[in-house]
Amino acid sequence: ERLTHYFLCNDVPKEKQVSLFITLAGSEGYELLCNLCTPKKPANLTLERLAEIMQKHLQPQPSNIAAINSKNASR
Repeated sequence: ERLTHYFLCNDVPKEKQVSLFITLAGSEGYELLCNLCTPKKPANLTLERLAEIMQKHLQPQPSNIAAINSKNASR
């Protein structure tokens, strides 16, 4: 969401948003993106797809088993 506002405030054209996202991610972020996107290159994906990949990796949804175990542990 913050990145979207950055693009709006700085009038970043759609065709440059992926490049800017990759640049702002830094070397560690880019390496992570490369690993998560293999065999594709991050530059060949859409901004929406890159954001989805990063979000799924950094904020994974808990599995059903983990949720059940969590409920049982709190009893």
